[in-house]
Amino acid sequence: MEEQFVTFFVGDKLFAVNIFDVREVVRFEKIIPIPDAPAYVEGVANLRGIVLPVIALRKRLGFGETDLSRAKIVVVMVEDILVGMLVDQIDRVIHVSKDHIQDAAGLSLSGAAQHFVDGIIQQGEEIIYRVDIRRLFTVEMRDFLEKKIVE
Repeated sequence: MEEQFVTFFVGDKLFAVNIFDVREVVRFEKIIPIPDAPAYVEGVANLRGIVLPVIALRKRLGFGETDLSRAKIVVVMVEDILVGMLVDQIDRVIHVSKDHIQDAAGLSLSGAAQHFVDGIIQQGEEIIYRVDIRRLFTVEMRDFLEKKIVE
């Protein structure tokens, strides 16, 4: 059984999210900051009339600031909330057999990344870290975003 993933760079590391979680990829547009937001919440963007909360994946994973001149927004659905993930660069869509995905238990990644990576995909010399988007968005963060967007 194969799975498909959208891969992208955050810094010099390659990450992947399940293609079924991805709604689209859009260019970086103007983002309006949200007062009192966690540091990794960049703000909100207007996506064809939809208020889209955007998080900076670099900050969320503990890798520092994003170079906004090259950034893209990966729009994902987390439960029933549409959220944008600011990434450095989109790579490609890959097809991976389930038996080629290793468990990430015991993996030592720097920063907060180790809390959000749930698998490792190796394709040739390339190591790709599979991100569980549900771990990225805590209940507290979802509640905060829903409250701020309603305001």
